[in-house]
Amino acid sequence: MKFSGSEAMREMDRIAIEEMGIPGETLMLRAAAGATAAALEMLSGTAGRTLVLCGSGNNGGDGIGIAALLREAGYPAVCCMVGDREKLSADSRVMLERLRKAGADLADYEGPGILRENWDLIVDALFGTGLSRPVGGKYAELIGAVNGSGIPVLACDIPSGISADSGAVLGCAVKADVTVTFNLPKTGQLLPPGTEYTGRLIVHDIGIPAEAKDRVIHGGEYVTEKLVRSWLPARRRESHKGDFGKLLLLCGSVGFTGAAALAAKAALRTGAGLVYLGVPEPVYPILAGKLEEPVVFPLPANEAGQFSRKALTEIRRRLPDMDACLIGPGIGLSADTAEVVEGLLEAAECPVLLDADGINALSGHMYRLDRARGPVVLTPHAGEFRRIGGRTGADRISGAREMAVRTGAVIVYKGHRTVTAGPEGAVYVNSTGNSGMATGGSGDVLSGILVCLLGQGMEPERAAAAAVWIHGAAGDRCAARLGERSMLPSDMIEALSEILR
Repeated sequence: MKFSGSEAMREMDRIAIEEMGIPGETLMLRAAAGATAAALEMLSGTAGRTLVLCGSGNNGGDGIGIAALLREAGYPAVCCMVGDREKLSADSRVMLERLRKAGADLADYEGPGILRENWDLIVDALFGTGLSRPVGGKYAELIGAVNGSGIPVLACDIPSGISADSGAVLGCAVKADVTVTFNLPKTGQLLPPGTEYTGRLIVHDIGIPAEAKDRVIHGGEYVTEKLVRSWLPARRRESHKGDFGKLLLLCGSVGFTGAAALAAKAALRTGAGLVYLGVPEPVYPILAGKLEEPVVFPLPANEAGQFSRKALTEIRRRLPDMDACLIGPGIGLSADTAEVVEGLLEAAECPVLLDADGINALSGHMYRLDRARGPVVLTPHAGEFRRIGGRTGADRISGAREMAVRTGAVIVYKGHRTVTAGPEGAVYVNSTGNSGMATGGSGDVLSGILVCLLGQGMEPERAAAAAVWIHGAAGDRCAARLGERSMLPSDMIEALSEILR
């Protein structure tokens, strides 16, 4: 599913109304109908007393339409005009006439004391996607009162005060339980902190033709289950193990054997045909005894129990037979491991995934990516992203896209709503995951999933975006079953069988 910022949404509306002849009041009524359906769901089992807070823009017009439809359905909705009613657009005035026919009119806003009444639901229709300046004055006072009221909140299109383009809080913002957004998700709803204010996001199609959408440059793709399943390669009945990817994993060191085990298990649980796990010689007995399915083999180690530069000879020998390679989880950082990373990039023609210390080895040495012979994927968290020169002050979409274009690598910028960016400018924002995944070993599981998809021939950008979604979906399954506090990375590996069946 595509997502867009405020300018793109305005252009889509303009094309639909001015060039395709769809009346603006028709689009507004469709928007109101979608939000009303969500309101009715939230009002189930209550007396249905609803307060609709409206501004004077088109978002307020949507709110007036919601109040009218609720009253037509027999619910005691009150529509309070916080903005200047003299500034209502022609389309909004059509909604107002409908409200009057339903037996009500706009109530004047006289202060946040109105929230002390016994409301079952508040509908936020104060500001829409066009807001670009900080919220202040009576609006800020009202928003603070709404957030402190304890009353369920439904936001119309976007929570008032959230930037549709960046997710930033513009002074203050409504914290919604549910947001019904129209046509497409907005960029700011998918990025923190905007995602925290959005609550459950419902996307309602208001009937803008596909032609209008296609003519507008979008912010990127919002990754959903439907999209991921359309990407995953089919598994033919007449297959053998070589058809599902031969993977070379270079992981682990003394004191860090868990990372290697988690990555290898995740790759196999994702459907890898053959996993070859190369580990430093001192930890070979531990991992060979612990793992049954991967082919575990020892590589030369330095005095610290990490890969020695001498390991490159055996790595280069094995690479021609591999479909994808992972290096980084648990390998530590030294002159030896940095040389191994550089040598691998120079030798591998298959896709190479760099994670953890595989990424840290690039710090101050980004030129090493210029020597890569095949596609490269990097999976940095915020600290690693900063160490390799990423702009952490910008919004995460811009930062990831800039890094991908500059380096020629696919960038998986990890965090809440992980962003995947490709070197040609494509961007994907993830829709799954929870705080229970913020624990040591979770990233190793993601690496195992991702290297498996790379080895099965998926395009690197899609493989990365799909792996992030699968990883998050497994985490969500674990959170539902075990709770976010108690789930473990190994639980996520087991949950992969539920997600991928």
